[in-house]
Amino acid sequence: MKKTILMVILGLALSTSSAYAVGSLIQTRDAAVTQRENHIASREAKISQVQANISEDLRQRAEKEITRRVTFLNELITKLNTIKKISSAEKTDLQAQIQAQIDGLNALRTKINADTDNVTLKTDVKSIIDNYYIFLFFRVKVSLLIAGDRSSTVVSSLNGIYTKLQTRVNQVQTSGGDLIVLNSLLSDMNAKITDATTQITVTQTELTPLTAQGYPGNKTTLTDARSKIKNVNDELKTAYKDAMQIRTDLGGEKIKNPEASGSGDQKFEKPRPLSTP
Repeated sequence: MKKTILMVILGLALSTSSAYAVGSLIQTRDAAVTQRENHIASREAKISQVQANISEDLRQRAEKEITRRVTFLNELITKLNTIKKISSAEKTDLQAQIQAQIDGLNALRTKINADTDNVTLKTDVKSIIDNYYIFLFFRVKVSLLIAGDRSSTVVSSLNGIYTKLQTRVNQVQTSGGDLIVLNSLLSDMNAKITDATTQITVTQTELTPLTAQGYPGNKTTLTDARSKIKNVNDELKTAYKDAMQIRTDLGGEKIKNPEASGSGDQKFEKPRPLSTP
């Protein structure tokens, strides 16, 4: 009987001990689970914060780049009004192309501000450069058109100078003067002016139909137009030098530099740099 009682007591003790041990294990496990959950929550909070910081940085960069481009495009529209040597229809068409870029950038700005994930946001921000050739195309095209327009103004002035010099040389011929050098210079001056005029016209014809949608496929045409404008400037400089030499040979015939203001030195303006910033 005593033995039975002892066994019952021992069983109860073992049972209590086991229950305590199991309870302890459960508590330890729950604490570990809670700690792990807190760690995961903390890590997720940090990741969310990092992603939020990335989003904010991307949006700020996008806003800066879009604003810079829209401002520049609006300035281009204003500059287009100063070009005289292209038709109103061509000017209107180019203004419409530029306005379409402005509208597209403004729509992109709205989309970027509404993007909810960074993958889409990064793609949209990247498209500011990849899909809008503001500096690579529009700045180059308009700059070349303006340069051609200025060169046309110089051509008109040089043509007037040429006519006056030719009249003066003819007067010398009537008096029996030696005209070999003078006629050679006049011929060269006229050839340079004529070729410059042709290249200006060809350049404007090349540039007018080009669109941003055709870039970079039409980059070679832009490069060719740029080269032509450089040649035009070089030829007009030579034509002016011819005129100055004729003036000297005629004994100081007054000649006004088409690109100067009260100076006899050559000041033909070169096209502005066309590379992107």
